[in-house]
Amino acid sequence: MFSKLKIKGKLFLSFGVVLLLTVIIFLFSVLSLRNANNRLNEFMNGVVTADDTMKDSAICTNTAARYLRDLVLE
Repeated sequence: MFSKLKIKGKLFLSFGVVLLLTVIIFLFSVLSLRNANNRLNEFMNGVVTADDTMKDSAICTNTAARYLRDLVLE
């Protein structure tokens, strides 16, 4: 079938296939980026928030310990 086409037909078919593959790759890339963005948001809202809370807790504990030390020294 492909060998019976004229040059014009072969070019249209070839560029059509290339265009179709480009669209498929584009759609796959958009879906993959959306998935990666969702996973990053889940990570930032989960693990990083817990880590920030732990750091804040350590800071508050150190501040309280410093106040207690100053109280004992006076």
